[in-house]
Amino acid sequence: MRPWRLMVVTILLWWADAASGAGVSLDAVVARLALTVPSQTHAFCEIRDSGLLSEPVKLHGELTVFRDGRFLKRTHHPDGREAVVRVHGDTVTIDSANDERTFSLARSPSLAAVVQALRALALGETAALRVGFDVAVTGDTDAWRIQLERPDQLPGGTVDPGPSGDVVRVTLAGHGSRLVRITLARQGQRTILELERAGSDRDDCV
Repeated sequence: MRPWRLMVVTILLWWADAASGAGVSLDAVVARLALTVPSQTHAFCEIRDSGLLSEPVKLHGELTVFRDGRFLKRTHHPDGREAVVRVHGDTVTIDSANDERTFSLARSPSLAAVVQALRALALGETAALRVGFDVAVTGDTDAWRIQLERPDQLPGGTVDPGPSGDVVRVTLAGHGSRLVRITLARQGQRTILELERAGSDRDDCV
C-alpha cells in the first residue's frame, strides 16, 4: 500500500472510531502500525518466566522489523554474550557464542506465531491475522490490546497433544500508533518484550 493511501485509510478509520464511540477495531490498529519506512528498530527489555526457573530472567536488546518481512533480534546477556536471531522468509538463523544454527521457522511454533503476527502488522495485513489466529481486540485508540491465539503445533502442522490442549498465545499492546509490549505464552512459559524507541537506555526491567 502506498504511504499516502495508508495515511488516508488511517485518518478515515480514526474518524470512524471517534464518531461511533466504539472500541478500537483490528483494522484501525493495524493501519496505524503498518510500516511506511524500510525498517524500524526498538530497544527492548525481555522478561522470561517459567515454572522451571527460580526467578524470571531479564535481558536487554534490540528488535528490528523490516517492511519486507525480515526480522533481526539482538539480545545482550548479563555475562557479556550476545545472541542474534535472524528470520528471512521461513529460515531462522541463530548466532550465539560463535555457534551458528539454521533451521526452518516451522520447527519453532512460538517464534512462528510472533513472526506471523509482526509481519502482518508491518505489512498492514489484517487478513493474515484473522486467518492464522483467533483474534480478540480490546481497548480504544489510546490504549489497545490484541490477543492472538491458536492451537500449539508440532513441525509438520500436527497439533501438540499437550496436557491441556495447549495453545500459543501472542498478546500485542500499545498506545495509538505505537506497539509497546509483546507477550508470548506457551506451555506454562511466558516471555514479555517491553519495547522502547531505538537508542533508549534502561538499566532494569519493570
